[in-house]
Amino acid sequence: MATIGALFILAAALRNTGAMEATFGRVFGRTRQELGGLVRMVVPVAAVSAFLNNTTIVTMTMPVVIDWARRNRLSPDAFSSR
Repeated sequence: MATIGALFILAAALRNTGAMEATFGRVFGRTRQELGGLVRMVVPVAAVSAFLNNTTIVTMTMPVVIDWARRNRLSPDAFSSR
């Protein structure tokens, strides 16, 4: 439990510095189709998930995905319901 707690602290630090937005925002790119956006998200998130706890990955990427979806005029709910 201590490790997961430490990962949440790391996730908050990365989010507050803007490192997550800078990294994943560029990888996600621009799209108008939900399927294209979903494919662009799966690859980098799966790669990071291979080395870190999945709960922490969700915590780190959720704000980035929501902002990305809004910028591309896509519903963030479309990505959570699949």
